[in-house]
Amino acid sequence: MFWANGVIYVEQLPLVSTADSAWLMADATFSMLRTFNCRTFQLDAHVDRIFEGCRALSIPTEYGKRQIADAHEDLVEAARRRWADEPEWRTCITASRGALPLYAPVDDRGPWISISIYPLRWVLAGKSNLYDGVDTVISDVQAIPDACFPQTVKHHNRIHFRLAEQRAGAKWPLLCGPNGDVAEFTGANVAMVYGDSIFTPRSNCLRGVSMDFVEELHGRIYRDAVRPTALMECDEAFATCTPFGILPIRSLECDGELRTFDCAGPVTKRLTEKWIEAVGCNFPTQARRWDQEDATRNDR
Repeated sequence: MFWANGVIYVEQLPLVSTADSAWLMADATFSMLRTFNCRTFQLDAHVDRIFEGCRALSIPTEYGKRQIADAHEDLVEAARRRWADEPEWRTCITASRGALPLYAPVDDRGPWISISIYPLRWVLAGKSNLYDGVDTVISDVQAIPDACFPQTVKHHNRIHFRLAEQRAGAKWPLLCGPNGDVAEFTGANVAMVYGDSIFTPRSNCLRGVSMDFVEELHGRIYRDAVRPTALMECDEAFATCTPFGILPIRSLECDGELRTFDCAGPVTKRLTEKWIEAVGCNFPTQARRWDQEDATRNDR
């Protein structure tokens, strides 16, 4: 199901020009959301991200923030009515400047914003084991530096993420910036814990909505330069991203050395418990239940 420029599409998909700037040039900004107990998590922060991306990339839009937030909630409600047995949803808001005149001089389809929606369980299927710990590796693929994009822009330039994932195999690749400092996972932020203090990279990474939420739960987070060696020596580490929330890091491989962590450490456990309380949903248990249901269904 999609919302695109004011219209909800159910049985058919909205048409996008093959000359669209997002299609040809990865010239778009987006933000991906989820629900907890069918309530959208951090809706305003995600909508703010879309409009910050539009501003930074000079993508015009005729819509305001409230219009997009309301359209998002209308789409979630429409999906709930149509598929009442689905408990949680994953959505994606995307903005593009439309067809490029060079490639489609007579195409009058201008800038557009779309919102897609599908069951969250599709994203998490078979991955509930990550709540027991994520195995990670420092990648030799470099993060895009801040000089190219502001940290507030979630953009479509992702080929370096795909390359890093291919090289990392089953592990989560952790990218570093041009100066060798740790930056981000391919779609998640990283944090390390010393005692009760949390540090997360300050540069060459997307400013994460979920990491900001961790700061609300914990108090001050230190945003600083993080060397891989410092990450190898911390007490515990975790990752944050919208679909999973918070995940403990079980191991980190760096230059052939392997560091294992207690999984999860006390700070990560406490943050997970606070997160569950704040959203009123035990999301790790929920993901495990979905995987158990799928496994039972496949055994029949």
